[in-house]
Amino acid sequence: MFQPYSKTPSAKVIESCIPKIFISRIALTKMKSYIANCTDEIGWLGIAVEHNRAIHIEDVLLFDQEVAATTTEITTDALSTFGESLMKLDNGIEIWNNLKVWGHSHVNMAPTPSAQDNDQMNIFSKCGQEWFIRIIANKKNEMKLDLYDFVQGIVYFDLPWTEKYTEQELVIYKQMSELNNKIKTIQKEFEDEQNLIIIEEIKQKVTPKYKRYQPTNLVTGYTNVARTNKQNYDYGYNYLNREDDNDIQNANDVLMVFDDDVLKEIAKCNNFVEARTIIVAFDDYSAKEVTLIWNTAKEEAKKVQRKIRGLD
Repeated sequence: MFQPYSKTPSAKVIESCIPKIFISRIALTKMKSYIANCTDEIGWLGIAVEHNRAIHIEDVLLFDQEVAATTTEITTDALSTFGESLMKLDNGIEIWNNLKVWGHSHVNMAPTPSAQDNDQMNIFSKCGQEWFIRIIANKKNEMKLDLYDFVQGIVYFDLPWTEKYTEQELVIYKQMSELNNKIKTIQKEFEDEQNLIIIEEIKQKVTPKYKRYQPTNLVTGYTNVARTNKQNYDYGYNYLNREDDNDIQNANDVLMVFDDDVLKEIAKCNNFVEARTIIVAFDDYSAKEVTLIWNTAKEEAKKVQRKIRGLD
């Protein structure tokens, strides 16, 4: 028979299934004030509602309690008195049914739950609630939030949470967003206006040393830049009259495409990058073609120098 691989059960939470926690500004403010203004531990209960796997902590309420430096107790009498005061409110029953948060301070100690804290959660598990939240915080602004799912028998430790803005804050943030969008629109309009001015200025003041030309190749029917008809020789390059793919394959191809003046300029280049800058002005040549053109130009320049010196 099979034997259990392990007798210790474990669980791993799928990240997308982790409940989202939202805490209102009033709840955060009151919890912080409770802790800051009490030298001993202090406890509170909180109102929380669930909607679409998200839990919203709306408010926290203080109840009568006896406290000490390391403990705070929730007595039956205190809860009874607290419940009676709630029933006097118009929405008292609703508040009572949604009291699903227990929080308390650890003063200056770490928010690590004690044995008493764990026992308290066992008591809450028998109160008929499907889930309950425990919050432990301290004067160092450290806060630990754990969610007990009594239906599934799962505890979510150290859940992240998000602060909920007040209605006034939401109005202001909406106004800020609208103002930011207006600023972006103004900036875009300014950039577009300046761009048009600069384009016109470039046309008037900047002249390319090597002009581009894009006639249709009479053999292939494709548009080329450097490989044009010999009638367009004014642009400094010749038509390569052959029926292949028009790649520069050897020195003869180079000499048929580029005229002497352009080859002289290419030969003066000190490195590959300089040569490529000139060559790609005529066409989108590959690195291999650029190297061949550059080397051919340098060889042609050497031939010219030898003729001048009478060596050839």
